[in-house]
Parts: sequence; C-alpha cells; structure tokens
Amino acid sequence: MKRNKFTKFALVSSILLLITWFILGTASTLTWFNDSDDISNRFIIGNLDLKVYHKTDSGSYDPVDETTAIFNDRALYEPGYMQIVYVKIENAGTTAFDYNFSITPNDYTDGTNASGNTIHLPDYLRFGVIFGNTEEEVVEQTADRAHLVDVAATPLSNYSVERQNLAPSESEYAAIIVYMPTEVGNNANYRLTTVPTVKLGVNVIAQQAS
Repeated sequence: MKRNKFTKFALVSSILLLITWFILGTASTLTWFNDSDDISNRFIIGNLDLKVYHKTDSGSYDPVDETTAIFNDRALYEPGYMQIVYVKIENAGTTAFDYNFSITPNDYTDGTNASGNTIHLPDYLRFGVIFGNTEEEVVEQTADRAHLVDVAATPLSNYSVERQNLAPSESEYAAIIVYMPTEVGNNANYRLTTVPTVKLGVNVIAQQAS
C-alpha cells in the first residue's frame, strides 16, 4: 500500500488587530430660563470601552493590542491538524454596545506542491468561531472534535459575525478554530524552499447599541 507523505508547514503568527471605537463625552449643562425659575439640567454621555483578552498557556486571560500574537506560530500544519484559541470580549465602559467580530487573511506567501501547482494556503484552511456567555460554556462546546470539524467549515476569507447588545460589565467568550481538512492530502505538500504561510487579522469593532 502506498503511503502518502505530508510536509508540515508553519502558520504565521496571527496578529490580533484590535480596533475599538470610543464614544467619549464630556459633561454638558443646559439651562432654560422662564419668568419664575431657573432649571438646570446636566447630561453626561456614557463611554464605550471594548477590551479583548486571549487565553495564554498558563490559563490566564491577558489583554491584547495590535502587536499581540494569539496563535502558536510554531505549530506545524498538516491535513487533520487543528488549533483552538480562546478570547474574551469585555464591555469595560458604561454604555451597551454591539460589536463585529471578523477574521481576514492579511498577508500570505504562496508555495508550490509536488505537481507544480501553486499552494495558496487560505484555500486549504477552514475556520469557525464558537461564542458563549462563560468560558465553561465555550470549552464544553470544544470538547467534541467532530463538532469542531463541523463548525470549522468556513473558508479562510473575510469571515464576519455581528454580536448584539453587550451590556456594561458583561463579557463574552469565543473559541477560534483553525483547521486543515484531511481531504487536502498532498495538494498542500510543498516542494522547493518557499514555505506557504498566511497571517491572520482578528478584528473586533464596537459601536453603541441601537
């Protein structure tokens, strides 16, 4: 029986691009006058403050910024390989907000397989995201590998999902799943010296809830 051989390759460390819209207001005083009374009303605009954390190897959730690498850049991908990253989205402000969670391939390097065909890595990777109100809820959903394979069915391009009405002091958790299907086979078995890579952008954008 002929045995297929797969060449492992590295997925370039994914950079979390945190884009936060702050709606900041200063106190303003409006005063109306009439014949008998002075009525003073003070209006304060709430602040919108989005924070994102990722789970480290130690189990803690550390804050991220535009330079934080959340994926393991030493991981070697081959057909059937899967990586899961856990993140926490927190409303640290005083105003409820909606947010958009998206993942895009920001940069890539193509390789060549044994047949001389181009390996464009985003064509061979799949991903999905599981959301939950608690970390336990998300982790429970990642325990079944078959379920994860079903979830990670979206091609690696311009994934976007809207999340609604995260109230002040509340948090949501998410598991980002990146997966190379087993059926990829030798199509991603690169030759020569150029290793196919892809760099992911994970974007979280908030705006005041409607």
